Order: sequence, then C-alpha cells, then structure tokens
Amino acid sequence: MIPLRVLARTLLAVALVPLLASCGGGGDDDKPCGPEVLMLTFSWNSNGSIDRRVSGKVGVPLTATPTITGLPASCAGQQSFAVNVAQGLPSGLVLDTRTGVISGTPTQAIGIGGPSADGGLVAMYLPGYRKIEALGIINIAP
Repeated sequence: MIPLRVLARTLLAVALVPLLASCGGGGDDDKPCGPEVLMLTFSWNSNGSIDRRVSGKVGVPLTATPTITGLPASCAGQQSFAVNVAQGLPSGLVLDTRTGVISGTPTQAIGIGGPSADGGLVAMYLPGYRKIEALGIINIAP
C-alpha cells in the first residue's frame, strides 16, 4: 500500500495541477477549446467505489470510469487520455484513450503512482492546454 504522506501529496497535486493547466501548451496546430482557466476535479468509479484513485484486486475484473467536474462546454468531447509513465498500467489493465476508462483483469498485486509534476499516471489532454493529471494512483491488492 502507499504511505499516507504520499497519498496526501498526490491528492494535493491532483487538486492544484488542473488550476495550472491553462498556461498554454500544445503545438501551433492546437486550437484551444476555450479561453477558460481550468479548475477540474477527477473522480474514478472503480466497480462502484468512487475515489480519486483506482483500486482493485488480482483476478477480479475492474472497470474504472473517470468523472470530470469543471470541464467547460467548449471542451466537452475534445479530451483524450494517455498513460503517462514508462511502466504503464498494472498488467492486465488497458486505457481507452478516448473515454479514459481503465478496464481489464489485473494479474499482479501492485501500487503505482504518487506525487508527480509531469502529469501523473494517467494524463488528460485538451487542445490548447497543457496535459492535466487525471489519475495519480492505482492500487491492486492480492
């Protein structure tokens, strides 16, 4: 399991990073979806449990669906998601880059994530904005 201080820092980062997401970004071809300063919050429904992290168990099918609060109407439907770390998601899980849904059956107990200045474990992208941390922690119990 992840220590409480690491979890606290991650939750703080999840709260603050979206505030800074409107500092520009993207290439010359990006057309901003809106001029708003984004103040987004993410929660994840992991098989009926809603939290800021995703939790599951080895051998038990998992579906984690993101809910985004504060997304301006001008940006709705323009978001995409990507795994933002070299090790990827826990084995057995995949990310739908269009919807952000994480699904599959985990095959190994592992905790991934923690404080991150580079967009967290799963990042969300919007035209004209920097990447935004959507998910910082995934815990898979034995």
